[in-house]
Amino acid sequence: ELASSLAPLQEGACASRLRKESDALQTVPIVGSTILGVLLNMDAIAAAEPKVLLIEEAAEIPEATLIAILRMPSLERCVMIGDHQQLRPTTNSYELRV
Repeated sequence: ELASSLAPLQEGACASRLRKESDALQTVPIVGSTILGVLLNMDAIAAAEPKVLLIEEAAEIPEATLIAILRMPSLERCVMIGDHQQLRPTTNSYELRV
């Protein structure tokens, strides 16, 4: 009972947070984050419709995650930064392995 009565409040709070985050992101020309930050805030970032996305920790991005990120319609450029000396790139596809 309590959970069902709190569900609409939680949905409203999530929608309000998403609106605030996407409004803040629309004021900047470039959105930058670690890959985890992008994944946790994907809805807000997509709603802000960025043209440029800067992602750190690129060596740790699995192919499926990258495809999901690149499907943002507004995205014109995705800059990925990674240190190949710190973390060796990983792939799930045998054909793409070095």
